[in-house]
Amino acid sequence: MKLLLLLLLPVSVVCQDSSLVRWNAKKKGKSPTDISFVITADIKKGYFIHPCESCSFNDWNDTKEPTDIDFSDDYNWSVKLVFCMNNYKLRSRFYKEKDKDVTFYRVDCRVYNKMKLFRGIELAPSDGAIKRYTDSLQKKENASDKEEKKREKQIKDAAKTLAATLTPPNDLLLTIRYEVAEQKQVNVISVPNTYKTRKVWGWKKTPRQLKNKESAPAKTEDK
Repeated sequence: MKLLLLLLLPVSVVCQDSSLVRWNAKKKGKSPTDISFVITADIKKGYFIHPCESCSFNDWNDTKEPTDIDFSDDYNWSVKLVFCMNNYKLRSRFYKEKDKDVTFYRVDCRVYNKMKLFRGIELAPSDGAIKRYTDSLQKKENASDKEEKKREKQIKDAAKTLAATLTPPNDLLLTIRYEVAEQKQVNVISVPNTYKTRKVWGWKKTPRQLKNKESAPAKTEDK
């Protein structure tokens, strides 16, 4: 089924629509590396999808694969999930099956109407980016103790330095795997990584927020 990508401005939202489930992802927050998402799935009446976590408990066995969301990163950045919350209406149906003297219990969990998810991620310099940076700090022949100590400090502070200087990704890809009407589906949503800097700069995509006051543009004083 053909997927329709819609870009809604200025709130940096991209929707992906199908006839049964309409996914929507909205980025929140003012930082290009500390990011929050509100992700919603509008489900067509009469259809259901599995929640994001397993419904298993005690001796019950959940046979469905949970809905899964992956966040992509580029070669300079790695993604760390920092929080995960859900809010949705859930139906649970329970089944009992006998196999000779053994009783099996299964639970069928379904989300109907709307699945609303809150996800927070943190972007950090990738191991590859750190290695490329430290490899560039080649050891000089006949280096003085001062130069060698400076190099060692640069290597130690590599992650911190790159976090402040690397250009963050312009877009974030969310890959959503779920099941609807007994069919496995994969939706990919692209969300622009826009962020709001200080009011004097307005909306920006790149470069990163300026860290040093000396490099910031001078404010216009009110007369």
